[in-house]
Amino acid sequence: FEAVKTAEAAVNEANTELRKLHGHLTGVSARFASAREDVGKLQERVAASTGKLAAAQGVLKMRTEQAEVQKLLSETEAKCKDAEALVHAAQEAEAPFLTGEECPAPAQAAKAFEALEASERAAHVAVGAARTLVAMKKLACKRLAEASAAKGVEGLAKLQERVETANKKLSEIKANLSKRKHQIAKQEVEARMKEVNEFVKAAQEATEVLVSGGDMAPEAMKAACEKAGSTQAAAKKAIDATRQLLGQKQREARANASAEDIKAELIKMILAVDAAQGELDAQIGRLRDQEHKFVAQRLIKDATDHVEAVEKKLADTLAIAAPLVSEEGQGFSAFIWLAEIMSALKKHMSVAEKSQEDLFAMMSDKAETVPEAKFLSFLKTVPELKEEDATLFSDEELKAVFKHIDTEAKGEIKNQQLKEQFRLKFFIAAPVSMTDGLAVKGGKTIRKLELNEVIEALDEPQKEPNLGILRVKAKTEKDGKEGYITLKGNQGTDYLADYDPYLACEKKVQKSVQELLDASNAASRYIDKKSGELHGVAKGPLFETRELLMGLKPRISKVQQSQVELRSQVARARKKHQENVEAEKQRRQEAIDRRAARSVSEEAEACAKEADEDAKKASSAAEVLVASRGADAESPLQVFGDADKALLAAAEACEKAEEKIRDKLDGLRSYFRGPFAEARNAMKALKEGLGASGGKCRQQAAELKGVLTALEGDAHAAVLVALCAHLRKEGLSTEALFKQLAGGETSIPADGFRGFLEKMPGLELKKAQLDIGLARYSSGVSRLMIVGLLQLYLRCAKELAITSAFEVKESKTVRKLAVGEIVEVLEEERTDEAVGLVRAKVKALLDGDEGWATLRGNQGTTFLVDFPKPFYILDDEVQMQSGFQSTSSEIRRMRAGEVLELLEGPRREDSYEIFRARGRAAKDGKEGWLTFKDNQGKELFEKVSVYVCRQGIALTVAFDITEGKPVRKLEVGEAMEVIGEPVSDEKKGLSRIKVKTKVDEKEGWVTLKGNQGTAFVEESDKHFVCKVGVPLEMRFQSGSPLVRSLEVGEVFEVREGPKAEAKEGASRLRGRNLGDGTEGWFNGPSDVTVPWSPFFVCKQSTVLTDGLDIASARAVRKLEVGERLVALETPVVEPTSGLMRVRLRCDKDGSSGFASVWSQEGAALLEPLPTEG
Repeated sequence: FEAVKTAEAAVNEANTELRKLHGHLTGVSARFASAREDVGKLQERVAASTGKLAAAQGVLKMRTEQAEVQKLLSETEAKCKDAEALVHAAQEAEAPFLTGEECPAPAQAAKAFEALEASERAAHVAVGAARTLVAMKKLACKRLAEASAAKGVEGLAKLQERVETANKKLSEIKANLSKRKHQIAKQEVEARMKEVNEFVKAAQEATEVLVSGGDMAPEAMKAACEKAGSTQAAAKKAIDATRQLLGQKQREARANASAEDIKAELIKMILAVDAAQGELDAQIGRLRDQEHKFVAQRLIKDATDHVEAVEKKLADTLAIAAPLVSEEGQGFSAFIWLAEIMSALKKHMSVAEKSQEDLFAMMSDKAETVPEAKFLSFLKTVPELKEEDATLFSDEELKAVFKHIDTEAKGEIKNQQLKEQFRLKFFIAAPVSMTDGLAVKGGKTIRKLELNEVIEALDEPQKEPNLGILRVKAKTEKDGKEGYITLKGNQGTDYLADYDPYLACEKKVQKSVQELLDASNAASRYIDKKSGELHGVAKGPLFETRELLMGLKPRISKVQQSQVELRSQVARARKKHQENVEAEKQRRQEAIDRRAARSVSEEAEACAKEADEDAKKASSAAEVLVASRGADAESPLQVFGDADKALLAAAEACEKAEEKIRDKLDGLRSYFRGPFAEARNAMKALKEGLGASGGKCRQQAAELKGVLTALEGDAHAAVLVALCAHLRKEGLSTEALFKQLAGGETSIPADGFRGFLEKMPGLELKKAQLDIGLARYSSGVSRLMIVGLLQLYLRCAKELAITSAFEVKESKTVRKLAVGEIVEVLEEERTDEAVGLVRAKVKALLDGDEGWATLRGNQGTTFLVDFPKPFYILDDEVQMQSGFQSTSSEIRRMRAGEVLELLEGPRREDSYEIFRARGRAAKDGKEGWLTFKDNQGKELFEKVSVYVCRQGIALTVAFDITEGKPVRKLEVGEAMEVIGEPVSDEKKGLSRIKVKTKVDEKEGWVTLKGNQGTAFVEESDKHFVCKVGVPLEMRFQSGSPLVRSLEVGEVFEVREGPKAEAKEGASRLRGRNLGDGTEGWFNGPSDVTVPWSPFFVCKQSTVLTDGLDIASARAVRKLEVGERLVALETPVVEPTSGLMRVRLRCDKDGSSGFASVWSQEGAALLEPLPTEG
């Protein structure tokens, strides 16, 4: 069929193309007359092809219709076969009803009928569909050609005949279907009625047994009731099912007009079901009466059992609570005493390193048992149970403890009974698992431990390896299970609590009381519930039962009242027990306090006694030494030093003892009565005594120091008088003496200084006086110290004249001294007896004039007062020059921190004019002002031929730019020295010159002017070379802060000036550098040349060290704020840190060493004292 369709489509396509070709040929023929003949031939060929296609189309149409007829008949025959097959299936489903035998059982019959009905419905649908299809196919044949149509109609007629035959068979099956349905329904209802009758009979028999059985046992009665009830329920269920079935069959019968006989039979059956229901209702009534009687008996018995169980529980609870409530819990006092005694025995075993077995052996004298008397006598010997040789427990208390251990009441205890008391028990404070191993991870749970369970520890707690929590191996008291339990979880949960016998008993009582309360409430609720259920019953056994149930309520109320009273008794017992526990704790604590207080007091007394004895011994020795002033001592310094050390050591010992006692008193601050309060009062007295002793020692140490200071002052003054007299006699200056004794070093050795003094003629000082007088020079004598020793200076307090001679009447005035002017004393003071004036020869520092001056007038007027030797310190670099004039030659540059001894001045120069210029040093680019021409008209700079870079350009190695490698780039304004003549590069149109830079002295070639006329480097008329060293300063005013000093030969670019500066004559000072002894003139006082004093005060606490180098020096001691110090040498810069440090002697204790003047942060640690006064 498909091939025919494909051929037909090809023919139609060819026919279309031929029509198109025919139209095209017709058009060609019309347009081209010359081609008409050829076109006509082609048109003939097209017409022939068109005829052939028409014949082919006819054949194809015939074949198509034949194929359609064949397909039509095939489809119809398949539908016909389906209908025949389903009709045959319906016939087979009817077969069980055609055997001629009795109808099968109702269930089988119903199942077979359902199959028959289903087959009949399916066959009916299939036959109808086949008949419809045949009719539709007949109509389709009418559209075909006559031959094809006749063949199709003939085939369909045969198929229609087969369908009708099948329909006839189906009609016969359907005709018998209704009859069979009614027969099966009747059979099913009759079977149900038979089942109902059997169930009703069984129920009747079961009920009859219950009713006629007389008095029966409760269990038998219950079984009979249950059996009767179950049979009645089964009968009722069967009746209900049958009634439902009859209703269904009635509805089906009403729908069938020919089922009148069935309807009559159904009515009879309904009446029979109603009769069975009546009989069953009568049986149910009889059973209900019997059940009420049984229920009444059962209710009374159950309620009575509940009440009796509650009453028994009350008796059990009272028995459990007896140890708590009898005598208000006094029996548990033994537990308190026992716990205290066992704790003391454990401590005793630990101290004595004895085991529990050893303890029992000692207690029993190695016997198997310990009688009461031995038990008591042994406990009285245990140190931990005694206080001042008295036992902490009475005999009655110890006997009560023994009785508690003697569980067999035999008057003696065994080792095992004592061992029981040493066992460590715990309560379960929170539900926790017991595992079979120490490690939690991987451990197997033995069981879950419940709240308040009691366990016994079998070993010491151990740390779990993974989680780090503590676990202990233990055994449960409940079932003897052993395993590991966690003491405390990693989240802070406590799983175990210490075991307390009283608490254990109380928990047991509380549990029992709660169980009693629950049981009584349950019994009361049961009676209330059952009474409520019987509330609607007005007669019969259940009515009487309700009255009996309510009669049991007073018994329950009595139990509940007893339970409430028991709770109150337990609460009172708990309170009394807590009072006993607190009383026992207080008694025990008082004993402990007495022992601790006695220990504290004894320790404090011993400490105070030793310190007090040392203080008295040191104080007595100091008193003798102060009285004698060390006159009898060969070495007064050592004697005074030993006495001072002894006093300070005793004072420190008293302070330490006082501090110890103070610490102990702080611990007893909260005690206002009892042993600790008594101990505190005693220690207060000891502390006050120690304070007095320590204070006396320190006071005597200060007095001793004062005596020694006075002795040192006297001896030192005697040394100075002798030395000064010797210097005047020999005509030696201070500087000459220092150079002679120092031997080129920075200080005079102590031994050398002493040796010089000892060799001086006429020295009338003993060895002891020298020891004391020279003690301060143990580390040597520096230049600073020697000038401070031998030079005396005074300051003019009131204007007076310097005269030429000692005697005022014979002398002439040299000049007047102005107030504030300083003079040096050249000869010691003397009194002019003629006029009563105290006079001394002096030299004015201002101008060096010498003469005699009056120190004190005959009316007490003071003209000259003591004044420390003047020194100056430099804050920056300063020139030292050879002459008074500031234009004099430089001797050397002095650095910041150097100290100078004032020899003359300050004096001012005459006013003058200098020329100043501002510019930049070519060497490093530093800018500032300098003196171009001095006040003598001397030119300090001369012009020099220098080239200056005007635009950035490279300095190259070679003349040729293309070959020359750049040295570096020249900066704008940079100065260069010309090495050769300019050279022109004709090819490039450039002019180049060889130069040397002033900044870094690099040599190379540079372009003067480019090929576009750009000037890169030009000759300067602003550059000058320095002829002498000149300071470069920050401001126009000369003497302003120094930038740096220009050296001879340096190039300087003038950017402003020179211009004149009218200048007041500089203030000039002549001084000697204490570092190297160099003498010369310098400007000052000024911002950079400031007065300095060798006397310091500590402003911030710092460390005094034994060396200059901070890193390697060791600490001597810490300097305190406000402490006064004397410089032994001038300050120096420590190389590593750059800090200014100075060697000092402390006024406080004479110790010496090095200290920093400033901190790393620039804060002042030491500050020089003012020089005034």
